[in-house]
Amino acid sequence: MGLNDRLGGMSNPDLVSLLGSTDDGAYDLPDGNYNPYLQVPPQFDARQNWFQCGSIQFIRDQGQCGSCWAVSTASIMSDRLCIITNGVYQPYVSDQYVTTCCTDCGNACQGGTPFKALQYWQQGVPNGGPYGSTCGCQPYTIGNDPSQSSCSQNCISQYPLTMDQTMSTGGTAYKLKHVQHAMQDLMLNGPFVTRFHVYSDFFYYKSGVYTHVWGSNQGDHAVRVIGYGTESGKPYWLVTNSWNVSWGDNGLFKILRGSNECGIEDLMSGVYPNVQAALYKEMSQGPQCF
Repeated sequence: MGLNDRLGGMSNPDLVSLLGSTDDGAYDLPDGNYNPYLQVPPQFDARQNWFQCGSIQFIRDQGQCGSCWAVSTASIMSDRLCIITNGVYQPYVSDQYVTTCCTDCGNACQGGTPFKALQYWQQGVPNGGPYGSTCGCQPYTIGNDPSQSSCSQNCISQYPLTMDQTMSTGGTAYKLKHVQHAMQDLMLNGPFVTRFHVYSDFFYYKSGVYTHVWGSNQGDHAVRVIGYGTESGKPYWLVTNSWNVSWGDNGLFKILRGSNECGIEDLMSGVYPNVQAALYKEMSQGPQCF
């Protein structure tokens, strides 16, 4: 058994540097809405339910930066904007901007809290583009050089719009109280963010339903949950990582659901987009970056 292609040749300190999630602010979030009478299906995949939303299909890449906290939250912001507008508005919400500008969230590539990042969306976040691209107002470049973490309030020079023209905003961020609540919220509102404890064996994941077997706790990691189901009798969460498609199962992994495996069900959270602002911005969203 060897490391995935994405992580091959990396030292343990390099691997640990990819884990940058903290719990600050998680317990301050209000509880989200939950209807105990609303049934959920036995399996659900947001990619199939909202097939018109390219963001849900897309696997982001945080590079060598410990920005999982920002990348995962920017991902669900993109997803939920698309979902609530039925595919009309599909921005690539800038993980670069969240990483470098949300100073209250943490310390850029040195780690931060996804829960404060969800709240930060109320102030506005511009669109961006994938690691290595020049798409969007602020594409993701910090993965090349994590030391370059200064916040810019301008779009890249070749982008035709101003930053304000591409800003999307969020409403209330909230926590999901338990597994059924999370499943229901996923079905109604789209992917959510959570964090879990990463053990050494997780770096080697390639397929199946992950449960911790060996190795020590290396740190906490923030990820996006896009579905759930059962495989070989094991209930699982379907999760996208932010280590590009060469890691795991084409960038995804499954982890045991219902028993708080590695703490993944401790701090599940979502956010409501600002619908009116999203529809207003639709005509100036710029090129599609997924």
